[in-house]
Amino acid sequence: CGSEKSGKESSKKDTSSSVSDSKTDSKNDSTTDSKDDSSTADTFKKGTITATSFESSYLNLKFTAPSDFIMATDEQMIQMVNKGADASGIDKNTYDYAAANSVYEMMATSPSGYPNVIVMEEKQALAGVTAESYCTQLSTGLKAITTMKYTVSDEMKKVNIAGQEYTSLTAKCNVSGKEVNQEYYVRIVEGRAVCMIVTYLGSDTKGKDTIIKSFSAMN
Repeated sequence: CGSEKSGKESSKKDTSSSVSDSKTDSKNDSTTDSKDDSSTADTFKKGTITATSFESSYLNLKFTAPSDFIMATDEQMIQMVNKGADASGIDKNTYDYAAANSVYEMMATSPSGYPNVIVMEEKQALAGVTAESYCTQLSTGLKAITTMKYTVSDEMKKVNIAGQEYTSLTAKCNVSGKEVNQEYYVRIVEGRAVCMIVTYLGSDTKGKDTIIKSFSAMN
C-alpha cells in the first residue's frame, strides 16, 4: 500500500506494484484541464527531474521537494513501470514515453520512507473516461488485491491542487504492523489518467499536507 524507500527498497517495490497493478485495471478518469479534449493531437511530453524538483509543462505542474526528501531518477521509474525489469540498458533520452501505456513522472520520499508521493499517467483505451469512473475502477482494483487488505472510502471529493481540479479517493492498509494511508488524486489530460498518490503513516496529515503544498503551477 504505498512505497517505502531509503533502506526499504523491497517493501517499496512490492507496494508500488500493487498501486500500478490496480490502476492498470482501471481505465477510467475525470476532471477538466486545458488539454482534456482527447480529440486533439497528443502533445505529451515527459517532465524533467532534478535532485530537488520536478517540472512538467504538459501538466502545468511543478514540485519543489522538501529539504530532506529524495527524488527518484528517471531510470528508477522506468524500471518500476516495467515491473522491476533491468533498465540498465534503457536510455531515458531515447525512451519513447509518449508510446508507453504508463509513465511515472516523478517520485519523492522522505528518508524514513513515509510520507512519499508518486505522479504517474496511464493511457485510457476508451474515450470519455472521467476521473470519477477511473477512481471507481481503481477502488475495485485495490479491493481485489490479495497480497494485502485495502480499506477504500466510498466517498470521492473534488480537490484543487496547484490550480487544477482533481477527484480524490482515500485508501488504507497495513504494512508491517503500520497503518498506511493513501490519497489518490486523479484528473484527465488528453485521454491520460493523471494520478498523484500521496502515502503517509497513520494520522500524519501534516506530512501529507507538506507534500501537497510542495506542488505549484508553472504558469
